[in-house]
Amino acid sequence: AVSISLWMAAFMLTLGSLLGVINSYMKSDFEDLLSTRLPKLIFFASVTSPFLLTFDARRGGSILGKAILELGGGDIFATVILILIVISLLWMLSAEPIISILHGHFSLSSFAKSLMEVYEAILMATGNIPSFLRIMALAMAHSSVMLSFAFIFEMFASLGVAGLIIGIIAYIIGNLIVVALEGILAFAHSLRLHFYEWFSKFYTGTGIPFTPISIPEVKVIIIRTT
Repeated sequence: AVSISLWMAAFMLTLGSLLGVINSYMKSDFEDLLSTRLPKLIFFASVTSPFLLTFDARRGGSILGKAILELGGGDIFATVILILIVISLLWMLSAEPIISILHGHFSLSSFAKSLMEVYEAILMATGNIPSFLRIMALAMAHSSVMLSFAFIFEMFASLGVAGLIIGIIAYIIGNLIVVALEGILAFAHSLRLHFYEWFSKFYTGTGIPFTPISIPEVKVIIIRTT
């Protein structure tokens, strides 16, 4: 369950960052593409690649730990990840000031913006990836609740025919309760993972506002004639 959750995190975060790059390119916003989207794609892809490529939470965590805590630790994969992380963070840190210098109006605000981009990227990586572990939590909750109802069924079934009937009814009702509760919980957690962890990588919320079709008011005037 942990491996599946972290693989989903790696896939969704990398895909979201890639969609952000595509959006900036399609809007011809090359400053945003070069200063933010591309380095963030490299950053998220490098951080999540151990889980995405190995499909093993323990091995992926070991590789990422070597890359960050042991500066590669002699592992080629971990060393490449470390290099990409450093390049992407330095890219984010220097891109905005360089662009402002090219425009001829360098200011400390551009450097502060770059610092915020780096801080946001690190914060999102450390927050978004573990957030997907809620998938594992839902799976464990499902198995635990179902196990408890199965235990109740076995307990009643050992009491004879009447107990067996009561156990079957309790097991059916328990399943219906679990389906209802987990439907709500899974829907809520899915919305959170999509709208916060995923959409924040590419969704901007701009576009053409929706205007419903309106029909002009029609007035009917009745003229009485004598």
